[in-house]
Amino acid sequence: MYDHSMLQDLEEGWFFYDHAWLLLHELIKQIKGSSLLDVGCGTAIALSIVKAVKPHLCVQGLEPSSDASPIWGMRGIDVKVGSATAIPFQNNEFDTVISSHVIEHIQDDLLALKEILRVAKQRAIIVVPFGNVDEKNPGTPHLHYYNRINFKKLLNNGIGTDHKLQLYSLPHHHIDNLIAIIDKTHHG
Repeated sequence: MYDHSMLQDLEEGWFFYDHAWLLLHELIKQIKGSSLLDVGCGTAIALSIVKAVKPHLCVQGLEPSSDASPIWGMRGIDVKVGSATAIPFQNNEFDTVISSHVIEHIQDDLLALKEILRVAKQRAIIVVPFGNVDEKNPGTPHLHYYNRINFKKLLNNGIGTDHKLQLYSLPHHHIDNLIAIIDKTHHG
């Protein structure tokens, strides 16, 4: 998973690239409800900023490894260790579920998408990088490369008739993002 120097590089990347701040600002604007799950939260830096901006939110993280657990503790963020393809929470448990720059690292991206939708009560927000950005990726390798066409196809294969999809891009000179906002039209 991640060693200490990789975690440090990820943290420094957050402050080096205004890309992360632009994307986080966009995500914060899109949060609905009073509970939030971040699937693939890393060191929980984004969750800690969200919590500072929206202190009323009940925030929870999910990560496949406990490598960053000392950092989660220092930030006061509750993070559960588990897989994005078998999210260890109940159906409709969180008003909003976000997953940013995660599913491109998961072999079964469709299953991860379906799991994110399963635990989202109102809204799911999924962000992927546009195209091949491997030379800009200090973390684990990308298993999928998305463009508007194949990302929309993945989304359409994963969402049901009780979902409304909005797909748009957030361009940036460092990495262009594709953002999917998926609203449940009925909260079962």
